[in-house]
Amino acid sequence: MKLRTAVFLIVGLVLACPSYAQTTGRILGVVRDESRAVLPGATVTATSPVMPGRAVTATTNGQGEYQLLNLPPGVYKITVELSGFSSYKEEDLRVTAGGTVERNVGLAVGALTESITVSGESPIVDTRRAGITQVQTVEQVEAVPLERRAQTDYASRLPGATASSYNATNGVNIMGSSNSEVAMTQDGAPYNNALTGGGYAIGDVDNVQEVSVTMLGASAEYAQAQGGVMNVITKSGTNQFRGDARYYWLDKGSVRDAGLPAVHEQSKPRQRLQ
Repeated sequence: MKLRTAVFLIVGLVLACPSYAQTTGRILGVVRDESRAVLPGATVTATSPVMPGRAVTATTNGQGEYQLLNLPPGVYKITVELSGFSSYKEEDLRVTAGGTVERNVGLAVGALTESITVSGESPIVDTRRAGITQVQTVEQVEAVPLERRAQTDYASRLPGATASSYNATNGVNIMGSSNSEVAMTQDGAPYNNALTGGGYAIGDVDNVQEVSVTMLGASAEYAQAQGGVMNVITKSGTNQFRGDARYYWLDKGSVRDAGLPAVHEQSKPRQRLQ
């Protein structure tokens, strides 16, 4: 009995732990010189507006390899430095939740004050991620029109997905599978309704940082995913304060002509993290 209780406790603790593989991404690669020889001891630093005042650093190992782990979704700049070599800088590296950006860097012999700067979006195809996954970045999330019913509204407009109802987007069908067969997570935690199996028709659609939807080939860790996997990353906040407000109004004349009671609804301004 004690052994069985201990097993249940261990399993419970494992399930309660956050899944960082679903909420953060990583940048990795190899640093070499002009002769293609690996360079141990190089310092790789990543900065991003999503981490104000903070940087993530790593040092290349004996094989010249480095890894920058647990990076929140966003756009990053990396800098590679090693004494006796010119520094390397690259901007606009897009990191997504559960994604891997591979950057192999070549350093030229020269003074550390000399630098090579590269700017450009990282490749869309992630060769280290299994399955067909579509990611909506924060820029796309803020630009897409919504019915504002539920977070599944973000997924229902993707290729291969449809709304589960003809007149509402508070449910989503993926590649022909019903809403109850879609595994949903928010910040790495399960988000499925315990009764129906589908996603809850709640959630703040204004507090979404990124949405990734795996249409086919989801990892085995999603045991429930018979259809697809939708993972929502919420905004963690920065040192910028912003807010928004909504107002609904119905013309009294139109209501009176229709023989209906006048209806007015006003929502108070809400604080929203950016």
